[in-house]
Amino acid sequence: MKDSPGTLPQKRPWQLLVVGDGGTLLTQQDIEALTRILDLLPHVAGLDITTSAGSARVSRDVPGNYIQQADQILAGMFTRNPDVTGITFPAPHGRAAHTATPDDPHVLPYDRALTAIMDARQRGEITADEMIAQTRQAGA
Repeated sequence: MKDSPGTLPQKRPWQLLVVGDGGTLLTQQDIEALTRILDLLPHVAGLDITTSAGSARVSRDVPGNYIQQADQILAGMFTRNPDVTGITFPAPHGRAAHTATPDDPHVLPYDRALTAIMDARQRGEITADEMIAQTRQAGA
C-alpha cells in the first residue's frame, strides 16, 4: 500500500489468506491486486476465485489476537456495566447485523464455528476445500 507524500506509512493489520487448490496459480501480482481490492472494499469479507487448478477463497487473515482482544474488551464491558445488554455490529452487504450480548460477547457472529472449522483443518480432519465450504456455510 503506497502512502501519500507527507503521511506516515500505514501497516494493514491483516495479510491476504488464500485457501484452496486454485490459489496455487495466483502470481505475486495477482496477490497484490487482490489485496488492494480488499483494501478498497473493506465491506467485502472475501472473494471466491476460480482457476484451472480449482477454487480458492481469498480473505483477510487478521491475527487471532485482534479478534480475541475485541472479544475480551466486549466481555469486560458487559461485566463492568450490566446495564449494557447488547452491542450491534453493522451487517456486511446481504447479511444480518450481529449483536454481541453478555452471554455471547463476540465481535463475529460465527466466531465459535469458525474456530472449530480452523481447528479441524489444522488437525487434518477436513481438506482445504471442505474448510472453504464450511466457512462459507458458517457465514464468513
